[in-house]
Amino acid sequence: MSSRWLSVVCVALACRSAGNAAPSQTAAAPPSLETPIDRRLAELSRQLASPTVTPLGVARRGYLTRGIGVTTALEVPAGRCLSVVSVASPGVRDLDAHLFDPGGDLLVEDIETDAHPTVQLCASENRRVYHVLEAFEGQGAFAVATFLTDRPGLDAIARAVGGHPGTLGTGGPAGSGLERRLTDLRDGIARRGFTPSGDASRADFEAPGAVRLPLQVTPDRCYTLAALADGDITDADLVLYDPEGQALVRDVRPERDAFAQLCPTTPSTLSVEVRARPGRGLVLVQTYTADAATLGGTNALWLGERLHGQSSTRSPSEAAQSAASALSALGFQPANPRESLHFAPGEVRERSVSVPVRGCTAVSVSSGPNLGRVRVELTTDDGAVVARGSTRDGTSVAVSCGPTAALRAVLVADSGTGPGVLQVFTATTAPGWSSGLEPELLSNVWASLWGVPSGRWREQPPSRLQPSTGGVRRVTLERPAGQCARWTLVAGRGSPWVTLEVRGAQGTAPDRATGEGVATLSRCGREAESVTLEARVEPSERELMLLGWTGPLPDL
Repeated sequence: MSSRWLSVVCVALACRSAGNAAPSQTAAAPPSLETPIDRRLAELSRQLASPTVTPLGVARRGYLTRGIGVTTALEVPAGRCLSVVSVASPGVRDLDAHLFDPGGDLLVEDIETDAHPTVQLCASENRRVYHVLEAFEGQGAFAVATFLTDRPGLDAIARAVGGHPGTLGTGGPAGSGLERRLTDLRDGIARRGFTPSGDASRADFEAPGAVRLPLQVTPDRCYTLAALADGDITDADLVLYDPEGQALVRDVRPERDAFAQLCPTTPSTLSVEVRARPGRGLVLVQTYTADAATLGGTNALWLGERLHGQSSTRSPSEAAQSAASALSALGFQPANPRESLHFAPGEVRERSVSVPVRGCTAVSVSSGPNLGRVRVELTTDDGAVVARGSTRDGTSVAVSCGPTAALRAVLVADSGTGPGVLQVFTATTAPGWSSGLEPELLSNVWASLWGVPSGRWREQPPSRLQPSTGGVRRVTLERPAGQCARWTLVAGRGSPWVTLEVRGAQGTAPDRATGEGVATLSRCGREAESVTLEARVEPSERELMLLGWTGPLPDL
């Protein structure tokens, strides 16, 4: 190698020789690599560091452009809570964050119009979640920091970060369906001014029964309580009692979940009674509060007492006559004389009934002002339930169609005491749509048909949606001009999670409804339109029924 090239190499490599050392110099300090985002997170960590909050550091950083999502897998230890705080440079004006479970179900999200979304999740067992960050408006650098906390630590982070963090505190092992229902409820009720008050309380049931929980109330707040059931529990009730034991408000409908509202006039400690049936499972009870003055007080509450019969002023015989007329319109005729019964609280009665080989049998119990609700179930001799009743206008009705010839009607006084009227009706020919349906799906279809008030809505023949790949079915229908259309998607065994979407021909954003075992949507318009209904079910192999009605536009 020539001396010239050797000199170039030595200069490039800063070669030094013992006899020709370079003059000594003081090395310049390297420029700081800390960014405003780093300084902000460092300050937040210093502010929050405490026995209840442990900063875990930055889990992800990078650059976001509008509409591009960044996904980060995170682990939540058993018995702890994880708060995920995202911050961005000034170029990002609106940043959204979501947490999903491994199955793709949304657990919690923060979609406030700010650039510091915070999502929080508590877990009773080790679980993996996926954090998805999206720039809704603008673009720029971002960082995602995580903090491990106990439940009180969630509030500390919420105060430090600001805004309204999305929080889900699970009171124990619960399926994603229950978490999703709790999240949907929180998001919906927030639009009415209510926010969660503390964590959800957990009530475990090994068998049908009731538990009581204390609730401290003050006159400056209004309260909404939700009892969400899981497991084998298909009917939860809520009753709020004052310190003297008087019932203030209740929801005793035959529904899976229950809701109650009140604006108290004095400070006190109420008792919240949660009732659950028919089997094992859990009920999460979540309290939401709103400022009474801002909300508007009692006049702004929208639920009222949900008693299904207890608020009726009609006699049992009047309710029975109304039920007979409604069932006659569905093709049923009386099979036996009416039977008058008197129910004590919680009393159970049984009757043998028969079902025509090619027909159907309907069993109804009508109650009056003092007998709030009588639950009706049709079972085989070995106790297997083939039909559960649905309650409307003070009457519970359960329907079963062949081939089972002999059944037992089980009548349970769920609420109140007093007289009731038992009626049995038969239809000698089952409708064509019922052929081959498994009993629980058939029962749920009849319950949905009976549950729609007569008068306004004109029923369309139910249609069967056969299983398809991925559990998705699509059907195109026409909505008449100047009409409202109502559709109900019904599932059977196990009440799987169903979703119903309706989209117009112009490709507008779809209307969507979800639920366990049933989902209902309505769509109105003065112009006729062609709509596409998309039905989804999990698990995907379950058969579905689609019910439809049309009716006039509501008065505006």
